[in-house]
This record gives sequence, structure tokens and C-alpha cells, in this order.
Amino acid sequence: DTFRATASGAFPSSPGAHTVQMSTLNVGIIGGGLAGLTLANALRVAGVNYTIFDQSKKFYDVGHGITLNQAAQRVLQKIDNDIWERLIKRGNDLDFTQYDSNGRVLLKMSPITEDQKRRERIYGKALFRGFLRFEIFKELVRPLDQNTIKTGYRVSDFHQDENGVTVNFEGGQTEKFDFLVGADGINSVVRKGLHKNHHDQLGDEPPLTYSGNSIVGASIPHADVINDFGWWLGHFKTGNRGLGWIMLPGRYFDGDSLDLPPNERTEFVAEQMKWRYDFAVADNRFKSIEEAEKTLGTTPEQQLKFLTDRIGTFPPLIKDLVKAYSEVPAAERTPLLPWHLTYVDRPKKATRWGHNRVTLIGDAAHAIVPWIGHGCGLGMEDAYLLAAQLAVAQKQNEISHSQLCDLSASFEKERMPRANFVRQTAEQQGQILFPKARLWAFVGDAVRLINKYWPAYLIGEMDKLTSFDSPKPTMAELKRTSRKLSVTELARAEV
Repeated sequence: DTFRATASGAFPSSPGAHTVQMSTLNVGIIGGGLAGLTLANALRVAGVNYTIFDQSKKFYDVGHGITLNQAAQRVLQKIDNDIWERLIKRGNDLDFTQYDSNGRVLLKMSPITEDQKRRERIYGKALFRGFLRFEIFKELVRPLDQNTIKTGYRVSDFHQDENGVTVNFEGGQTEKFDFLVGADGINSVVRKGLHKNHHDQLGDEPPLTYSGNSIVGASIPHADVINDFGWWLGHFKTGNRGLGWIMLPGRYFDGDSLDLPPNERTEFVAEQMKWRYDFAVADNRFKSIEEAEKTLGTTPEQQLKFLTDRIGTFPPLIKDLVKAYSEVPAAERTPLLPWHLTYVDRPKKATRWGHNRVTLIGDAAHAIVPWIGHGCGLGMEDAYLLAAQLAVAQKQNEISHSQLCDLSASFEKERMPRANFVRQTAEQQGQILFPKARLWAFVGDAVRLINKYWPAYLIGEMDKLTSFDSPKPTMAELKRTSRKLSVTELARAEV
């Protein structure tokens, strides 16, 4: 076994034993995606030492458009409002619309009549704000000390004891931390190691389960500006159950790039575009990824043929985008992005993600299907709350091993119910969007009727999804205050 643990898998918990001086609290972050970078920024502002390790040799982000819900936006504001002020110029407020294959509006979540003021107070101008994923990534990297970012580091094994967590990397490097956070995505090496090291406490590693949904899509520059996050629904009765959508991820200004000090391990890769739309077409007929690949194809040429062969069934806007994309010379196109949607199928009875001084955030802990636009936001919420708890811990003169273990347990106890709720809601939305049974088709019709005649109800349901009760203090306030706050006081604290 490459992953190691103590024989018992547990450690002494006597208060006061193996204490850590808080002036030297050191946090290791495995994974330089959006959740890991959000955590690094929160720790930076709070004055907690951190180091990010990413397996990529070139430090860049992948992916196309992404939406941030209001909870995620509030998190970024509380961590560092300067980051948010720069980001807000790059994104675009999005309304959420569902269409049928003829372009008829079935459901629209946007300011409405007497609920408009309440809705705008809760959500701002729109339910979501769209960005190019790279824009968020870039602004999260910008404030960080480059000496705290190490690329080309892949974890081979780690073990923890009363004195900390030791991480070994494939290149032979070894690092030691007081606390370790796995933010390394859906295929998390840290998650695998936790379940291997601490099988008696955590059981088998939760499997990655294929949802039956696969997507192929791309981004394309576009001159028009449409503030809409639109979904096209295939009709259940006709068997045309594909789903396509268009969204405006945001602005990317020509010539704008992030200049990082050159060194042997960090190179930042950027694309340069102005306005860009994402479009995608999904299908839910598949029992396995292999079956999906036979239909969607495995090469850009095959995937483009999948789109063009079905272009006649698309609503006008998506049809125009697919046609425009196919006419772009192959060498100038953004790559088609095949995405076979899987999720971390964690048992409902599970009570922990991590163990002792090691925990997980973001997709490493709770990867979900993307049908409600909350996956990225969940990871940012994780990052904020964990950083806040570590900042509170650092206010003490010293902290024992058992207290650090309790901190991770407290963090997970706080986060798991919300993660489970969002995952369940996302799966239910997938059933509505891709009704494999007639019952779910009727549920979708009912939701659209509710929106038409009782819009306040759906706004209330969205409240639940975006109502992450982040700790009231900002990160800067937590750093400044002399108060020693307990974890249970944190969410209510006025500083």
C-alpha cells in the first residue's frame, strides 16, 4: 500500500498534548482549482500560512463558462472585496430560462411584479452571474505570493500522527503540515488516501457514479450580448430528450493577461477573447461512458458531426451557434469539450469526509451534477468556512492535536447537510430536465405551472439553495479582532 497510517488509524486525544504554536500554523492545500485557490486567498487575508500544490506543470485552468450563484458571490466579497470588484467587470448577470424545442419560454426566473424588490435584495440583479472560468481562476491567483504555489507536484502518499501531516510527492519531495486540505477535484488522490489510511473509520472510498448524462459543447465569440442562461428542453413524448443551452460566460479583454514572476515551475497560460458564449448539447440515453462515446464520438471531428447531424432539432439560437462554430476554420476553433457527468456517490449515512488533521473541500468531497449551477459555489463555501475556523484557531496561543482533529470534524458536521441538500436538489433537477419516466415529465410541467401562477414559491426554493449562512465577519475582520471566538460562535460573531 502506498498510503500509510498508524496501526490503529486514530491518535491520542488528551487535551494539551502535542501542541502547535499558532504563530506557525501551516496549512497544505492539494489542488490549485477554484476551491483550493479560494481557500488560499481566505487564509492569506486571515494571516494563516498556506502552500498550494498542483499536479499540472503549467499553472492554468481548463473549462469554459461557469456560473456563480449569490452565495458564492457573497463568499468572494467577504474574503477580498478587491477580487470581487475586478471580477464583476468580467461577468454578466444572467436570467434563467427554459425553452421548448420551438423556442417557447416554459420557465423564466427573473424579476417579477411584486416580488421584484425582494428578489433583487436577495439575489442582486439576477439569479446567477456568468464568467469565463479562466477569469475567476486568474483573479484568484493574482493576489497570491508565487512562492506559495508549487506546480508539477503529485501526491504519492501521506500519513499523519500527533505531530502533523507528512506528504510525499512523486518527485521525491516531502512536506510537513499542521493541517492538510484535499482540494484536488473529483478524482481526488487525497480522498483515496484517506479511505485507504483510515478504512476502519471511513469505510470504502465512495465510487464515482456516471449519471447517464453526457455533454458535448464549445465556446464561440459572438457579437451580440444576451443576458440569458437559457435551457432548451427536448420533449418527452417524442423521445427527443436532448438538452442544449446557451449562456454568456462574460467578457475577456484582448491583451489582458496575468503577469507572474518567471520561474522554473510556474507558467501561466491564457486565452484572449472578448465576448464568448458557451453552447452545449446533452443526451441522457446512456448506461455507460463507453456507450456515450459511441454516440457522441471521441474525436473533435466525430463530436462536431454529432452536433451537425442533429442541428435540425435545435431551437434557433443554438442552431445558429452550432452552425457558426462549424464554419470556423478547425485551427481557430476553441476545442469541443466532451463531458461525461459523474458524481461522488457518497452513502447518505456517511458522517465524515476526512479524518483528524486531513479534510476535503469542493469536488473532492462532494462532486455533483451541474444542473443547478451550484457545484463551484459549494467549494467556495467550504473554503470560506474552513479558513474562518482555522483563523479562529490561530487566535489561541497554542492548539493541541485533538483540537485540530475536532476542528476538521466540526467543519464537516457543518458542511455535510448543505452539501447533501444541494446534491439531492441537483439530482432532482436532472430528473426534471431529462425525464426517463413519465412521472418526472409531469413534475417538470408542474414546476412550470407553479412559476406561472405562484412565482414567489420558486423564489423561496431558490432562497434555500443560496442561503449559505457564511460567518458574519470578513476575513480581514477575523484577522484584526482580538476576540477568541469558538467555532460555534463564529457564524453569529459581531466583531
